[in-house]
Amino acid sequence: MSRWCVVPISLAAILDKRGSVALVPSNKPKWDKKIKKYRTENNNPLKFDQLQLSQGPGVTDDDYKNIQNKCDSLKNISSYAENFETALNQSELWCSEKLSFAG
Repeated sequence: MSRWCVVPISLAAILDKRGSVALVPSNKPKWDKKIKKYRTENNNPLKFDQLQLSQGPGVTDDDYKNIQNKCDSLKNISSYAENFETALNQSELWCSEKLSFAG
């Protein structure tokens, strides 16, 4: 069993330290990519429990709402919670993007 720290730290702060940032709701092209990838990864252990997405080729408004609600629910998980590491990995995979730094 792993713990991140004694002092609670937000999921967003850890993502930031890892060079990632949460996707903003208005960035539909990036959400489209996440949703389409999510649909194809049937055996991925980091898929959310009970996330309902449409099965068609397109992405619906409900798809955006449902995945964004799941992502929003992860923000409230404290760093000392039993499922924090899973939530962090889910957030990094399905709810955020790596920042690219110009060098």
